[in-house]
Amino acid sequence: MTHITSCLRKGDFAWTAATTKAFEEIKDKLSTASVLRLPDFSKTFEVACNASGVGIGGGGTISARVEGFERVRFYYTECLDFGEIYSGLSRDPLKPRKDFIISEGYLFYGSRLCVPQTSLWDFLAWDLHAGGAVGHFGRDKTIALVENRFLWPGLKRDVTRVVCHCRVCRTTKGS
Repeated sequence: MTHITSCLRKGDFAWTAATTKAFEEIKDKLSTASVLRLPDFSKTFEVACNASGVGIGGGGTISARVEGFERVRFYYTECLDFGEIYSGLSRDPLKPRKDFIISEGYLFYGSRLCVPQTSLWDFLAWDLHAGGAVGHFGRDKTIALVENRFLWPGLKRDVTRVVCHCRVCRTTKGS
């Protein structure tokens, strides 16, 4: 890459064999698809989204421990919101229950993870609001980010509460 950027400096323009090699390497990386592997579903993992919220990136191994997250599957049976659906699907997985499915012990509605009532509600709302490189999106953007990935009753209310209590947002955006 330094060979390409050195061509941009003031003075004489010199395209060398090293510059050609660097250009071909960049062209190859931009024009070929990366080969991604599936995560190890027997381990707890975290998927991080880029700042745009559109693409998913993962360098090296995507095996990280999210403390408390692996316990979510044990809260479903006692959950007032998802307990009946989870128990029904556990007993008879072939009986249709709208778009609910159980995968690896977790309950999903479509592609969204159903989160029983735990402190994870606030954690997930806060992480998608203030986490990442950019962070501190407004209420509506944060609600959209959370709704895209998760489901729980009162999600909009909970996310709104988290965003309204954000000290950074209150300081920078006024009251």
